[in-house]
Parts: sequence; C-alpha cells; structure tokens
Amino acid sequence: MQHGSLKNNILYISKCSAMGVVVFECQRCGHCCRHLLEDINGVTNGLFLTIKEKKLFPRELVFPQRAMGLKGPNRVISYQLSLDRCPYINDQNQCEIYSKRPLACRAFPYIIEDGKPKVSTKCQVIGSQMDVREYRVVNLAESEVEASWKIERYLQNRYKQYSKRKTYFWEYDLKSRIWYAC
Repeated sequence: MQHGSLKNNILYISKCSAMGVVVFECQRCGHCCRHLLEDINGVTNGLFLTIKEKKLFPRELVFPQRAMGLKGPNRVISYQLSLDRCPYINDQNQCEIYSKRPLACRAFPYIIEDGKPKVSTKCQVIGSQMDVREYRVVNLAESEVEASWKIERYLQNRYKQYSKRKTYFWEYDLKSRIWYAC
C-alpha cells in the first residue's frame, strides 16, 4: 500500500510499520460546525469557500482566503467564513442549508493536503481513533471523497488560470487581517 493511496473509498495512510483501522461514520455531534477556525503555521483560517459559495453567507462574515498576485493579492481565488461556529448549525446539530452546503462541509473529514488524500483529526470520531504514528485505514463515503477532490480541482484550475511566472500565492490571516505571501 502506498502512502495516501485511495482504493474503493478506503484511504490508506502510512506513517510507520503498524496497521490499524479507523472507520468513519458521522455521529452528527456538530463539533466540526462549531470549530471552524484553524491556526495553521501561525495563520488563522476559516471554512474554505469557493467564489460561488461565498454567497451562501452574509457578506460581512466572508473574507478572502487565497489570492494570486505579484506585489500583492490581485486575484482572489477562494474565500473563508470568519466565524468559528457556522451560522447554519441549529441546536439539534442539523445544517439549515444541508442540500447546498459548501464543498468543504461535504468533504469533511476527508481533505487533500499537498495533493495527497488525508483525514482531518479535527473530527472527534477520527481523532478519538487515530494515532498518526501508525498506519490507518479510513472508510469514507464516495460523496466526501468526490467533494474533496472537487476542492482540489477548483484550486488547481484557479492557480493555472491566474498564475504567471512572477506571480505569488497569498494567504489572508483572519486574526491579524493581513495578507501573507507564500
């Protein structure tokens, strides 16, 4: 099995020589919807939104997330929700926009990072079962896998569309409200 390979909706993640199994079944606990903000390498990020998905939320709650540009962020390619708690999660842990929820919500806990399939340990089901020092097998629904790959293709298409030889990738930090060149 290769690191991060996917076969029949089972994600094989290798980290060392032991093997264990993590089975994902959403418990509808709402934890993922109530802990959206994430600090990655000192940059605070919110829920990923495509250009079309930003219209699902009130304008004042949506900020740019990623952009391309030479001397600064000229072309925004993705957006983010600035709240830690989604405004559409109700007290029964149901999404009020479930049928049109963002791709990031559809994909969770499956993520693509650096072009490789992974799972988010932000999910309490995954986090409670997973020891990242060991091999793990994660059984995921086809819809989660497809949504995650759609995000990856969306970003790759935007990079290709807007990239030039001297264009930089920019990331917006929700906490400091500052753009950082990557």
